[in-house]
Amino acid sequence: MKKISKPQTIFIDLDGTTLDGKTKGKNQNYFSNQNKQIFNELKEQNINVVVSTGRGDLPKTWNILKTANSDQNCILWNGSKVYANGKLIFEKSISNELVVNMINFARRSKISTIVNSDFYNKTYPTTLLLKTILKLLKGKINRYSQFNYKEPIYKLIFMHKNKKNLFKFEAELKKLYANDLEIAFSGKNNSLIEVTAKNCSKGNAEKILSNYFNWDLNNSYHFGDSMNDASAKNVVNKLIAMKNASKNFKIQADFVSEFNYKKGGFAKTIKKYFEMTEE
Repeated sequence: MKKISKPQTIFIDLDGTTLDGKTKGKNQNYFSNQNKQIFNELKEQNINVVVSTGRGDLPKTWNILKTANSDQNCILWNGSKVYANGKLIFEKSISNELVVNMINFARRSKISTIVNSDFYNKTYPTTLLLKTILKLLKGKINRYSQFNYKEPIYKLIFMHKNKKNLFKFEAELKKLYANDLEIAFSGKNNSLIEVTAKNCSKGNAEKILSNYFNWDLNNSYHFGDSMNDASAKNVVNKLIAMKNASKNFKIQADFVSEFNYKKGGFAKTIKKYFEMTEE
C-alpha cells in the first residue's frame, strides 16, 4: 500500500486505540512512550492530533489528555462536548424525558447503567457480579429508585453479562428512539451500549471542530476500534480500524491496521502508512 501523504488532522480514540498502557493493580490507563513520541512528532510536523473519545468531562480524562498535551482541542462523551483552544464550543445533554424513559426501561429489563461515564460513582448495577466488582474497586453501588434526574446527563452506558439480553435491549432502544438519540455499541466484542443526544457523535463533533478552525476534513483521518467511531465514516477522508477492532467496525472502516493497539500499535501504524514530511 502506498503511503498516505501528510495529513492535516488526525482524530484518535483512546481506549482500544491509543491508550495502550495500564498500571498493574490499579485501574489507571496511560499512553506508552511510543505513542507519546509519535504524538510529539506529528505535532512537530504541524499535524493536528485531536482526541475523540467516549470518555467524559471527568478529572481522570483530563489527566490522560494532559500527558499527551491534547487537552486544548478535544471531543468528549462521543461528541456531547467539544473543546477548541480550551473553550467549550459545543455541548448537548439528553433530554430529561428521554432519560426517564430509558432508565425505567433499563430497570424493567434488569440492565445495568453507567451515567456520564463515571463508573466508580454513578453505576446502577443489576447483577451480583457487577456489584461485587464495584465493592472490590471501592466504587459506589447505586439503586435505580434513587436515580438523580436533576443532573445534566450527556451519556448513558448500558451493560449486561448476557449478550442476547443486551442485543435485544439495543434493538428495542433503536426501535423507540432512533430519531431522538445516537445509539452505538462499544467495548470489547460489543459489550456496551452507548447513548448520547441526537447529533452527539464523533463524526458530527469532528465537523464542528474542523469548521471552527477551518480544517480540511478531506485531509483528516480517524483512528478507532468500535462502533462509536463509525460515525466518522464519510466525514473524514479515511476511517482506520486497529487490528483489535470489533468485527462490525472493521467492516465500516476504510482500512484495517495490521497492528493491535497494544505496545505502541498506533505509532507503528502511523510510521507504516503515513508520510511524515512533505515530498
